[in-house]
Amino acid sequence: MTEELEDEADRVFEKYAHTQCKNMLYQARPAAVKYYYRNIIKSPKSDAFVCAKLLNYLSKVYALHA
Repeated sequence: MTEELEDEADRVFEKYAHTQCKNMLYQARPAAVKYYYRNIIKSPKSDAFVCAKLLNYLSKVYALHA
């Protein structure tokens, strides 16, 4: 494999890995909320509820920093 192809393969892999990490971090927050309601509160919630809860929380957090 030529050096140019290796450099291109490295670039593509790094971009893919970066995207995958961002996606995993994005999914960790709703998973944590679902875990909290299911295992701590003992009241499982739907994905729609979890997303609404997160959006409400994040809008308050960002409003404080604006």
